[in-house]
This record gives sequence, structure tokens and C-alpha cells, in this order.
Amino acid sequence: SYAGAPIHDAAGHTIGVLAVMHSQLLGNPDLVKSLLQVFSERASAELERKRAEEAQRSSEQRFSTMFQASPVAMFVTEVDQDHMIKDVNSAFERLFLRRRDAVVGKSTVDLALYRDIADRGILVQELMNTGTTDSHEIWMYRGDGEKILVHFSGHTFSLGGQKFGILAC
Repeated sequence: SYAGAPIHDAAGHTIGVLAVMHSQLLGNPDLVKSLLQVFSERASAELERKRAEEAQRSSEQRFSTMFQASPVAMFVTEVDQDHMIKDVNSAFERLFLRRRDAVVGKSTVDLALYRDIADRGILVQELMNTGTTDSHEIWMYRGDGEKILVHFSGHTFSLGGQKFGILAC
């Protein structure tokens, strides 16, 4: 004997069948049908969860690839943690002559990036008040101590209940 129940995707389309086989007759077809229905719904939910996780991973990988490949120096800060740097791209490393592992987890104040710390205050305040900043030219220091004039633009965004800023230099 055998019995089966369809497995559906989130849109309700059948994507497979959950089937059981036994060398003997099934004793209680209604019970078997009910159990298969429960298990097929659970399998459908699990498959959908796996698909969503894979889509999320793929999205994160695409973002990371674009972020790292950008010719524009960028960094991401966590707003609630005194704008601690969460990530920088390779263009940031080249522009500021600082390795990613030396800046992630530190603030721009810790790194003494600004020639005039008041410029940072203006930039941060505008980001906090409006969620965006544009057209700021600020003198900053590279890792070798040289001054460079940096044009800033940026936005804040929320992710997982936390507020972040992404800034382009």
C-alpha cells in the first residue's frame, strides 16, 4: 500500500509529493491521510524557509560584492554605537591607506580621521536630523598622515531594529 500528499510552495503551487509505502495494507486510511497532510504542510514550510534563507544569503552576497567592488570609497557605521565602523570597502582602504581589520570596530574619532573634529559633528548631526547628508567637503587624514579633501554623501537606514549610516567618500 502507499499514500501521498502534495507539497506546495508559498504560492500554493504543487512542487512535490510526500509519499509513504508499506508492504502491508494501511490500517486506518483517514489517520494516514491526516498525518500525511500534517507532514506535507511541515515539509512545505521547511522548504519555504530554506528558500527564503538562500534568497537572503544570495542578496547579502550580491550587496557585499557590489559594496566591495565599488570604485567609490564607502563605509558603514552603527548609529547607536557612536558611529562605530561596521564595514569598509576596498576603495576606502586605498583612499585612506588603512586596512579593513584596523578600522572595523572603531569610530572615526578613535582613528583620528578628521583634521577638525567639528566637521564630524556637523556631518553626524545632519545625518541624525535628516537621515541624509550631501555635499560636505571635509579635510581628513590618511593612514600615512597626509591630508586629503573628501567629499561626503550618505544616508541612514534601519536593519534588524538597528540604525546604520552608509557614507560615500
